[in-house]
Amino acid sequence: IASDNKKHTVAVLQKDLDTKYMYKTVPKIDVNAYLLARVTGWEDLNLLPGKASIFFAGTYVGQTYINPATTNDTLDLTLGKDDNVVIKRIKQKDKTKEKLLNDDRIYSFAYEITMKNGNTKSIELEVKDQLPISHGKEVVITKDNIANALYEESTGIITWRQIIKAKDTKHINFAYTIKAPKDVPIAVR
Repeated sequence: IASDNKKHTVAVLQKDLDTKYMYKTVPKIDVNAYLLARVTGWEDLNLLPGKASIFFAGTYVGQTYINPATTNDTLDLTLGKDDNVVIKRIKQKDKTKEKLLNDDRIYSFAYEITMKNGNTKSIELEVKDQLPISHGKEVVITKDNIANALYEESTGIITWRQIIKAKDTKHINFAYTIKAPKDVPIAVR
């Protein structure tokens, strides 16, 4: 290390680890896709908890927090958003409607999520969304179409895993219905 009173970055240790890359997105909240490095075989590295600077393909992408006290065998590191993966979530207005039936209101909602991979390689993308959940018996939620998603009953979270080829576009359509007494206000995003 040069003694020239300037800051120097020095690699103390470098290890090659098995890493699987995948993207995650929650387009209901944020239409960006975030790249995640899922690292295995890290348990014997004697890592200390703390902030870590992340460099990907030779470029600084930000900071993450390493928690070696986790009980998982996979260490997830966020590598930031990828502008080459474009996500859109659009309410399908022709399939979204409200009607009155006796003393109930029936709300139908339909959405389309469009995912475009602008990268030169195929990617694995995990897409999450959420159906409303009802805590009372007077409001009934019906899954009309969740397009082969995994569904968590307790949270309403729906999850799709998609493989999108380079320069390709995929679509996910999903729909649900809410039946509620006409005097109960319903707020859905």
